[in-house]
Amino acid sequence: MAQLTLFTQDDNDNEKAKARHVIFDTCKKWGFSLRTIEHGDDYLYSIIDWVNGMIGYSSKTWFSLKERIVKSTYFSFSTIQYEGKGKSTDFTDKNGIILITKSLRVRHNTPILTSVRYYIEHGEFPVDSNDLIDIKYREQRDFHPIVFDYLINNGFSDICHEVNVPMTGRADFTCNHPIYGMCVIECKVSIINYVLIMGQVISYAYSLKAKPFVAFPKHIELNEQHYQIANDFNVVILST
Repeated sequence: MAQLTLFTQDDNDNEKAKARHVIFDTCKKWGFSLRTIEHGDDYLYSIIDWVNGMIGYSSKTWFSLKERIVKSTYFSFSTIQYEGKGKSTDFTDKNGIILITKSLRVRHNTPILTSVRYYIEHGEFPVDSNDLIDIKYREQRDFHPIVFDYLINNGFSDICHEVNVPMTGRADFTCNHPIYGMCVIECKVSIINYVLIMGQVISYAYSLKAKPFVAFPKHIELNEQHYQIANDFNVVILST
């Protein structure tokens, strides 16, 4: 059995808790408690506590989420029986907490969850709601023209912008390619909700009978896992 530390916004004497990263900063900003276990030079964190802090309830959401992300990623966690309670709960490391935060469904969005996702991407909490609105605005204003130029210069033809897709939404671009044939392309300036991005473009591709692509700016750093997930979904990644 493990002895847990209860981390709250008041634990200012803990030198490790002063580290500027998303987990402790979130607890301090919104004042919720998070059970932790020291693990080498770092911590393991209670998943139930974190999910509850993000969206206001936890058990059912985590149990359904666990099955989905364990199947689709290399996510790992430890089920630990903790001292004095006779109960067990799931813990994970910082990377697991971030993956869970990104994997929560859009319908769960709360001001806390939205701000933490922004923090993961930008390294700080948004100053106000305009920062969050600006993500979508920058995608359309700044990134769409870059993708359009990329398509023209790389053999794509019959390019259409902001195309309505029956029953599913609006695709950023459709076009044709001599190898891929009909293509549908979604433009994203963030990797927040990465798996949901894959699902979105696949739904467009299915409706249009097209090859799915997702375009990211060159400064977005995709790792091997991102490319593996895209490959599993049969989605082509463009770095433009």
